[in-house]
Amino acid sequence: MNASTFTLKSRDGLELAVRRWELQGAAHQWTFVVVHGHGEHAGRYQHLGEWFSTLGTTTYAMDQRGHGHSGGQRGHSPSLSTILDDIDDVISRARDERGRPLVLIGHSMGGLLAIAYTLDRPDRVDRAIFSALNAPSLTPIAPIRWCTTRSAPGCTTQRSQKVSR
Repeated sequence: MNASTFTLKSRDGLELAVRRWELQGAAHQWTFVVVHGHGEHAGRYQHLGEWFSTLGTTTYAMDQRGHGHSGGQRGHSPSLSTILDDIDDVISRARDERGRPLVLIGHSMGGLLAIAYTLDRPDRVDRAIFSALNAPSLTPIAPIRWCTTRSAPGCTTQRSQKVSR
């Protein structure tokens, strides 16, 4: 398994840290781009990237601006469009290096950002996985189901009864 890091320069000149995991010599099947939640960083998804690599994927995860090793004010982003552009830059790099099919994965706040990205730029993503988008006891699943079925017809949505690794 090969893990590496690199930086991308954002459209407004900020350095964004990106991690990549892949299995050397394995036939490439999928490209995954992971969008982490608020207060997290790409390194929290190391186990996921390593596991996915055993299945023939290359996984990319960016430290969002203001998180992890990326520049910017801690926990702050100037706008939603800026974040979507940052995600788009990682997707462009992933496509240039590994091509299609590309799956966008978002967890928690990153899941909401992944939904926004998929709705804004549907031609850039082949599949999407949205994880832990809300607090089930506080928010009904209906709004999430509406968003996902609109962005990905045929998508299924269900409450998670058990969380495991």
